[in-house]
Amino acid sequence: MIDWQKYNETFQWYGKDVEIELIGILKEEYDDRMAKIARNVADRDFEQLKFNTHSLKGSIANYHAPEPVEFARELELLAKESNSEGIDELLVRLQVSTKCLLDELLEHRQELLDEKG
Repeated sequence: MIDWQKYNETFQWYGKDVEIELIGILKEEYDDRMAKIARNVADRDFEQLKFNTHSLKGSIANYHAPEPVEFARELELLAKESNSEGIDELLVRLQVSTKCLLDELLEHRQELLDEKG
């Protein structure tokens, strides 16, 4: 899922400790972010959905995984238009793809921690 070449080009300047910390922050915030988005979809709260998907999109864009970024972008656009057509299916796609992204990042984070010893 992650474009590792682009990822490495971006994170080469940060250092492993920062990389580990950023992945940790994403992990800590993940459940709450996704719960808010799911609640926004269920309530058809388009204003909050627009805000929360935009915020998520910005956070995950740093990791160079185009699929979840695209699903967040599409959900944000639906929210901007107050359009609920296909919104529930798109939420599921976003949930699945962001979970895959998180799993990949957590595996990478563990590798970085193992390298540090």
